[in-house]
Amino acid sequence: MDNEIINNGAFEGRGDTDFAGGTLPFEVRIPDSDWNKAKYLPTGEDQYGRSGDKLNCVTQSNHNSFELQLNQMITDKTISVGHLDWLSKNGYLGNHSKVNFSEKFNSILNKTAEYKGNWLHKVANDSRKSGLIPQSLLPELVNEDWDTYYNKNQIIQEMRDLGKEFLTMFDITYEWINDINIENIVEQLQHTPIQIIIPNHAIVEILSKKALMEYYDSYYPYVKEKPQSKVTSYLKLVIKPIMTNPKEIKIIKDANSNAVGIWYAAKNPEELIAQAKEAGFIIPLNPDNSLSWRKFIQGELKINKSMGIIKKIFNKVIAVEPEEEIVPTPEVEETIPDVEEPKEETKSTPSFL
Repeated sequence: MDNEIINNGAFEGRGDTDFAGGTLPFEVRIPDSDWNKAKYLPTGEDQYGRSGDKLNCVTQSNHNSFELQLNQMITDKTISVGHLDWLSKNGYLGNHSKVNFSEKFNSILNKTAEYKGNWLHKVANDSRKSGLIPQSLLPELVNEDWDTYYNKNQIIQEMRDLGKEFLTMFDITYEWINDINIENIVEQLQHTPIQIIIPNHAIVEILSKKALMEYYDSYYPYVKEKPQSKVTSYLKLVIKPIMTNPKEIKIIKDANSNAVGIWYAAKNPEELIAQAKEAGFIIPLNPDNSLSWRKFIQGELKINKSMGIIKKIFNKVIAVEPEEEIVPTPEVEETIPDVEEPKEETKSTPSFL
């Protein structure tokens, strides 16, 4: 492995087990290969502070690439509601609902202070190992000097845990681009922005214009131009939501009709009431303003482990007030009925409970 330090900030060199170009599945996200769109661009952050340069351009450009990708998914509505909700609840969305990661968190963990700069692959591997946390959880202060910024004691267990949780929601991979013909660079930009090195510095290419390119920098002004020939390394970072079937949501079919709908298990009464109000339901209350469960619940669905309906009961309220004792209903062995596929010609509206 060639780890020769060229100069300040960005070092040339590849890891022994790094993927070569063409290994990762290709996906067209931006047909025009142009990431220089206001809604995609990250929140501008300068790596040069009042007390000097933090030499963390590799981490800055690593994060800028991931932020560009997630901002694009949010803007173009290709990210699931569940993933967007998770990002929002955990503080990842900053100004204008754009994703903003903490450079300080990963700059400390990937040992940028020790190296006085870093390699693209080491920073990429740290992102894959440590995850990413929001800027709001470990922000940068304008008056920080080198020792204050890179103080390891700032990393607490809560941050490490959230970084690990992030990796259960998003998959991070990377590969080197060996074919640097302009046609291939333009094609790769349809998938992701590209982390690149120009002499001594790591940035993100966001648009190729043949002889010239546009890139996103960690020095103001953040969007600049430079000859494509100045690039010495191309690394393609890919972040992708991990898709899993949520346990609290089930797709069900009415056993007595062709109607199909979504069954959503509310986590608490407050969430249930909020969802019911949004759907237009009247919320029945007791004299003391507590929820009248007997009037609120309209029926019962018994759902088996494979998420099919076993029995459907209407006009038989089995719920009781929370403070009352619940008497278990005797289990009756039932046969799961065969469920026909919904007929395409039916115009019935799906039923939702």
